[in-house]
Amino acid sequence: MSNQTSRPRRGFRPATVGCLIGAIVLASLSVGAVVLIIQKTSDIFSSASAVSTFAPIFGGSNPNVDATTAARQYADYGLLTAPLPNNADPAHFDTFAAYPQIVAFVGGDVAVHSMEIRYIRADGTMDLDATYSPAPTAKYEFIQTMATPPTNNAPVGAGGGSSDWYQTVKVTIEHPGATTHIKSSANSFFFTNKGMESETSHPENNEFANRHPTPTCAFTKLWSDAITKGAPRDGVATISYDGGGYSFSMGDIDFYMQFDMKCAIISVEGARATSTPKPR
Repeated sequence: MSNQTSRPRRGFRPATVGCLIGAIVLASLSVGAVVLIIQKTSDIFSSASAVSTFAPIFGGSNPNVDATTAARQYADYGLLTAPLPNNADPAHFDTFAAYPQIVAFVGGDVAVHSMEIRYIRADGTMDLDATYSPAPTAKYEFIQTMATPPTNNAPVGAGGGSSDWYQTVKVTIEHPGATTHIKSSANSFFFTNKGMESETSHPENNEFANRHPTPTCAFTKLWSDAITKGAPRDGVATISYDGGGYSFSMGDIDFYMQFDMKCAIISVEGARATSTPKPR
């Protein structure tokens, strides 16, 4: 029989506890790194599963909330989301007809700076439910004039010489339910776009802010002219607008057109460009 006596059990040593805590932290960081790789989660997870799986790691809140609640939750990030105007059908969304509601979504004294609509059909609509990639999206950039300067505005000589204070507001229209992982040094959460999403920048003071007139050329009109110059009727195009007018492009078939502010054709370029449609 052994004369060895058993030792009384002792609690964890501090060094052991420290090692365990370190291991847990490293494991959490590893999971976080994986999540950061997946910035766009809409194609991989449903919004519900993404939130339930990853929100506990970062302490994020459920993004499936109404626009008012979203505005409050994401105010620090300048984010706001709302359904498509007039509960429009995402598969047949008419961005030109919806423009007044998009401006109203931004609110205040606003003027358009630029817009880019990908990918629009000959009937003037987009299929936001399309499953191909890159997916159809509409992006707008507005200049929102501020009624009063910010409380911490710089004095004259330090950037405050102009009285033209404004904020840039970027609006994205895409498939409702698209979820984006947003991370900053202070917080991390999932933001679900209900159809329209806006992001407001910090106040700026620049007398050369480019404000342009409200676009008036119907996209069906641009498409109609493009078809007479060789664009295939059953394709989709990217239509852009800025101070130079409108551009109509189908880059994968080398077809490009430019229109002025009054919808008149400026130029037609590319291998397919003809005065009449080519036989298909």
